[in-house]
Amino acid sequence: MTENPPLTHERIVRWFLDFLAEILDTSPEAIDPKAPLDQLGADSATVLVICARLREDLGARVRPKDVLQHFTAEGVARYLAGPVPAKG
Repeated sequence: MTENPPLTHERIVRWFLDFLAEILDTSPEAIDPKAPLDQLGADSATVLVICARLREDLGARVRPKDVLQHFTAEGVARYLAGPVPAKG
């Protein structure tokens, strides 16, 4: 059985940007990870798909309520992976 790599902030944000780029038909670089998901075109159905795909693709267990409370790619990544270490 192959283990998934750890859920790092960077990995989750990258996953989100790739996922959103696919459904928005754009490039991941064109998406602001700090933009609220509804401004990017996400709706309640998209949130359900995000939860299911996070579990399938990354093994992350997240509820729709959690996504709605942290409503950006950055926010959900911080919630799932913990705070980003300070650079210094």
